[in-house]
Amino acid sequence: MKAKLLALAERFDGLTLRERLLILITLVVALVLPTFLYLIEPAQKAKAGVERRAVQLEAELANKKLELVTLKSRPLVDPNDALRSQLAALQAREKALDATLLERSARLISPQEMLEVLQAALAEQAGLTLISARKGDAEQVAEGPEGAPLKGVYRHDLTLVVAGGYFDVLAYVRALESLPRRFFWDAIDYQVRDYPRAEVTLKLHTLSTEKGWLGV
Repeated sequence: MKAKLLALAERFDGLTLRERLLILITLVVALVLPTFLYLIEPAQKAKAGVERRAVQLEAELANKKLELVTLKSRPLVDPNDALRSQLAALQAREKALDATLLERSARLISPQEMLEVLQAALAEQAGLTLISARKGDAEQVAEGPEGAPLKGVYRHDLTLVVAGGYFDVLAYVRALESLPRRFFWDAIDYQVRDYPRAEVTLKLHTLSTEKGWLGV
């Protein structure tokens, strides 16, 4: 072993200075490179990862700042604005309905006058006889077939039963239709009892803002 080392030393001594430097550099690299790969390279990779994460966090922070500036620039929205708009729309609709009702009710006969006017028109038809007059309870009017009741609007029903000839009944109906104040027709039931006399049932109603009985 010692002889081999001496032989190597002699061969090394026989090399030129350039060759000796190359061998020394090779030995140093051979010794240092594993240490670099084992210790330094992982640290450098970790550092690079930290730097990338830092850049990512800076970008996220910039986005958050931009979002904050955007939010601050927006006008504040009151969550009750939608409810206020709905309430205002309902109030406007109620006001429009009230105006429509007022306009239409001005052309309708009042409940207090209805029976009196119908009886006065009947008195002018000599061929007719009043058998009965029945008034119904005032009922609050609903908005549509299944709608909610209209505030302060009432329906007043009246059922008249008269007897007389066909032409007398026809003249009476025409007289009612020509009245200056109007009402609503619901039904006319014409039944011949003792020809040529018939018994006729007239169902009528009017509307008003008063909750009371029909006048007598």
